Amino acid sequence: RSTGSSTPPPVASCVITAPTSDQVFPNAQSVMISYTGPKGGKAELLLNGASRQTVPAGTGFSLPQVPRGTYSATVAITGDTGAALCRTPSVTFHVTQPSLLSPVRQQMNRPQPR
Repeated sequence: RSTGSSTPPPVASCVITAPTSDQVFPNAQSVMISYTGPKGGKAELLLNGASRQTVPAGTGFSLPQVPRGTYSATVAITGDTGAALCRTPSVTFHVTQPSLLSPVRQQMNRPQPR
């Protein structure tokens, strides 16, 4: 194999390591998204298809105050030149929060006897 080869480098692989597929976050104040993939360049978090955060590749994402719902997360990594290096398969996760009308919540909001 010659060092002057014009063969393009192999496409890097990457995957979201947390959260796991269909993981449920009850009463989440924040959600951490971790992934493995190439270092260098930038990593972009897509949440339900929309760009949410961009960080240096190799850095995880922290989503503060995620409202209840079902989310699909994907991470796209681009090199220093802006060329796409890899894109993770999407992972679906769920955030649940108790209703203000739930029995536990109602008990917490009751005045304490004196």
